[in-house]
Amino acid sequence: METNDPHLTPKKNGPWRRRLLYAAGTLAVLGLLTAGYCYYAGLFGDNFREVSPGKCYRSGQMSAAHLATHIRESGIKCVINMRGGSANDPWHAAEERTCKEAGCVYLSLSLTLGRLVSPNDLSALVAQIDAGPYPILLHCKSGSDRAGLASVLYRVLKENQPLDEALSSQLSMRFGHMPVGDGTSVDELFKLYKQTSNGLDLRTWIRDVYPGKYQELYPHLKRFATQPSDSH
Repeated sequence: METNDPHLTPKKNGPWRRRLLYAAGTLAVLGLLTAGYCYYAGLFGDNFREVSPGKCYRSGQMSAAHLATHIRESGIKCVINMRGGSANDPWHAAEERTCKEAGCVYLSLSLTLGRLVSPNDLSALVAQIDAGPYPILLHCKSGSDRAGLASVLYRVLKENQPLDEALSSQLSMRFGHMPVGDGTSVDELFKLYKQTSNGLDLRTWIRDVYPGKYQELYPHLKRFATQPSDSH
């Protein structure tokens, strides 16, 4: 017998409503967690961080205006861009112009992700870290992977910090670095050093051993070739 009384009509959609509410709640929590992590890792901004007080900084890509502000406020005298690019790229041209106007040294390198950094680019990075002038800014696109690699090199080569300490402090989720995807090529570089250094310090290994290891791994690439820029 049918009835029009709403209090007596079975609520057939009850289970579906509960499932939808549960799914919506789960998505909301995941969204909040993701947003919280991005904020924690500096991925909402330019990820500008201090590596060594008054000496070394790291960041992701930023606007020319923000770069000029950081150069002025932190007294930065050298900017190393690890994204590559050229004068044909508006962001690169603006960045280079900003550094020139500020009297700041500017070096542009194409450090690859997805495979190991070429010996040529790695040696150029080490040379500029050695030369400065300081304070220095190390930046890539997000400030997570290549900026982390350069920050580790700075800590080890300039401040004599043990490699494992430098890795734990500079290559971490705190800066957005994750042990997945193309960014793992940065971790693989230091893993290769540990496996093949035979007691050599990192600087000597980069100069004397790494080119040969790189050629063994990538025989189809020129030994010291600078790799094409990418947009990671």
